[in-house]
Amino acid sequence: MRLVMMLLAALSVAMPAYAKMTDAEARKVAETTSDKFNEDWNKGDAKGLAALFTRNGTLVTPGGLLAGTAAIEKDLAQAAGKSTHTTTVDEAHAIGANAWAAGSFKVEGPNGHPSFGGFWSSLYVRDGHGWKMRLLMINTTPPKPPAAPPPAK
Repeated sequence: MRLVMMLLAALSVAMPAYAKMTDAEARKVAETTSDKFNEDWNKGDAKGLAALFTRNGTLVTPGGLLAGTAAIEKDLAQAAGKSTHTTTVDEAHAIGANAWAAGSFKVEGPNGHPSFGGFWSSLYVRDGHGWKMRLLMINTTPPKPPAAPPPAK
């Protein structure tokens, strides 16, 4: 009986880690992480950006796949701080105790430099006492093709 009680006590402590998340909680995680991503990008903090990922996190970009925080930090250090980054969270949902979200982003260069944007999706997992991205996938929206010339008369 004592063993059963100890097992039940241990399970009651472990259960919150596996509790189901709600879609509203998933949105809060996504918005908080998105805000921090924008903040770190805009001040050029590649180390802070990489810290938003799990140690073995993956960033999928139009230029390729980056695995692990060291690779993510190295790549983002080349671009962060040189433009203004904004995101929107368009959708967020719980997946058991984890969450996923998707939205759009825009990067605006300084002094009239070209801007671009696209879409992103991310998977969030509990890491220690906080939330981190296990996977972030981004794509860029191709530029609009030039308008066709008017037909000759």
